[in-house]
Amino acid sequence: MAATHRIALMFDLDGAGKQVREIALGVQRFAKQRGGWEVAFDPIATRHLDGRYAGIIGPPKVAVRDATRAAGVPYVVSTCIAHNLALPRVCESPWQSGVTAARHLLARGYRRLGFLGLTGSSASAAMESSFCAAAHRRGVGVNTVLIAPCYHQRGKPGVLDKFLTCFEKWLDELEKPVGIFALRDVLGRYLIQAALRKGLRVPEDVGVLGAGNDEAVCEAPPVGMSSLDLNWERVGFKAAERLAGMLDGSMPPSGKTYIMPRLVARRSTELDFRGDEGLSRALEFIAGFCHRPLRVAEVGKAAGLSARQLLRAAKRVRRRTIAQEVRLARLARAKELLHLTRLEPGTIAKGCGFGSARRMARVFRQYEHASPSAWRERAAVRPPSGVYPLDEAKVLLEKTKLPVHLIAGLTGYGTTHRLDKAFLEQEVATAAEYRLKHGRFPLGARRVREASEAEPKPAAEAEEPHAYRVVLRPDEMGEETDPDVAAPQAE
Repeated sequence: MAATHRIALMFDLDGAGKQVREIALGVQRFAKQRGGWEVAFDPIATRHLDGRYAGIIGPPKVAVRDATRAAGVPYVVSTCIAHNLALPRVCESPWQSGVTAARHLLARGYRRLGFLGLTGSSASAAMESSFCAAAHRRGVGVNTVLIAPCYHQRGKPGVLDKFLTCFEKWLDELEKPVGIFALRDVLGRYLIQAALRKGLRVPEDVGVLGAGNDEAVCEAPPVGMSSLDLNWERVGFKAAERLAGMLDGSMPPSGKTYIMPRLVARRSTELDFRGDEGLSRALEFIAGFCHRPLRVAEVGKAAGLSARQLLRAAKRVRRRTIAQEVRLARLARAKELLHLTRLEPGTIAKGCGFGSARRMARVFRQYEHASPSAWRERAAVRPPSGVYPLDEAKVLLEKTKLPVHLIAGLTGYGTTHRLDKAFLEQEVATAAEYRLKHGRFPLGARRVREASEAEPKPAAEAEEPHAYRVVLRPDEMGEETDPDVAAPQAE
């Protein structure tokens, strides 16, 4: 049967990076699921708008916008860099990425943070802003370094060495240990190279978190690098879904959809509890099962310790009791649900093991000096409006370790069977299969504990952020700029 719609992807796959390829995979997955679509790769699709294509997905360009509007062809942007163009857009969320990065590094125990970005990049500015805001709410300052666009000339002789020297100088000035969030995986990898060249330990002295989850970069020895998976395949799927809605008239030709990132933890940020593996296993067990009643003996058995050994280890290393650890784990899970969903506090309290909204509110006032509703209101990133129950279920499956049956209850489906039915209709997978593919906690990985190891400093004592900016020009590197050979900036 002939295809009913021919869709153009305005990407050149020859030499394309991970972002473009994963967006293309997402579009293809939607096309196979929907049926009746033919996907064509055409970097110059605007020259073929005489009835050849029913719709276009690609990067934002004024010429493309004007040409598609004149031809009456729907056009969906699949990148966060849209230059204020009034276009339907589906993209990753740089703001949420910055918040997630700060929370991860703080949860790992780093109390000094740094940000490594690029000048002239709107994505870098958004990530830096949200990263600093999330850190400042915890009373932590951020040391920032921005790299000039000539960074892309690093293939020329001597240029990369100059940047590595610059990173070494920056690392000398930072108080250790420090957790650093890099705008891109490759920047994070160069930072690790500079740290190792100076004899610093990763992650004990310097923790590094990248963005993009490029496995070729992140898995390189000797230290695997933690990274934010910006979920570009999901971006492509949702962009195709929006385009399909525009074609059949069910979606307006405007608006923005932001896809939340997933965190993939590796060795470069594993600072927590490295001196006591038994306690580490106990805390992981508490984080995973805090939604139900826990006894000290049960936690100790899961960690391979006696109840007495566990209590002594917690008191010696954490200066807390196991009951306090359980309370903090429940608090962390409640904060996560308040931040990610629009569920009622009473529902969240039952799902986190507090039992009642009143008991959860008492714990929030003890540790956060605010009610759960007030804490949600002052959060740096608020839950988006118009969220459907299935979308909330996806967020919980991707970003938490709540049991599937508990997620079904929290999101109104009631039973796992009904939740699986909804997932099979939209994702062609059960809820458990969806978590296995999209969850940020791979099997065997350590869960990120959101509870802080120490109470945040009062606002009056919070460290002021210090900006240390590096702007290197081509002439400072002893090389002439040749526009014909300079590497273009990646999307």
